[in-house]
Amino acid sequence: MPKGQFREGEHVVYTDHSIARKQGLGQGARVLQAFRGMRASERDWALAERSLPLLEKLAAAPGADAAVLVQLAQLYDAKGMGAPLYERALRLEPEHSTAQANLGIYRMKAGRVQEALRLWAGVFARNPGMIGPGLNLAMGQIQAGDKAAATGTLRRVLRFHPDSKQARDLLSSLL
Repeated sequence: MPKGQFREGEHVVYTDHSIARKQGLGQGARVLQAFRGMRASERDWALAERSLPLLEKLAAAPGADAAVLVQLAQLYDAKGMGAPLYERALRLEPEHSTAQANLGIYRMKAGRVQEALRLWAGVFARNPGMIGPGLNLAMGQIQAGDKAAATGTLRRVLRFHPDSKQARDLLSSLL
């Protein structure tokens, strides 16, 4: 990594960890290469590049799979339009963790607290290392008035993420 001078103090150096893009590559330029000469499908390119037009095309096709739907839903989240795609993904793959976790956020925003809690609890039970669903579950449990459940959830979050300030602060506010 290239070294550079730091202006605030003497004898201080910072390391530039940025990865520069190659000049002249425009939108849609294919810089990815398939592994060991294999041919990548249009689906593979769409998922790898997070290409909105390709993902929309694939999602509209009859054989759309959960991965394509979830990737497109994540792009639609900025506009608050991902929920129907997460629902479709869950019909195809009922335990898709990302779809469940993100749909839980939509459910909570819509005031459907119990549905959100059920979604996050399922994700957190299968994937206790996923901090987002764990914290969302705990905050939802607090909102629902179940401080005992929230305490247990936060203790479990902290087993996997002992350095989480948010989990520690939330737990200490309950004790």
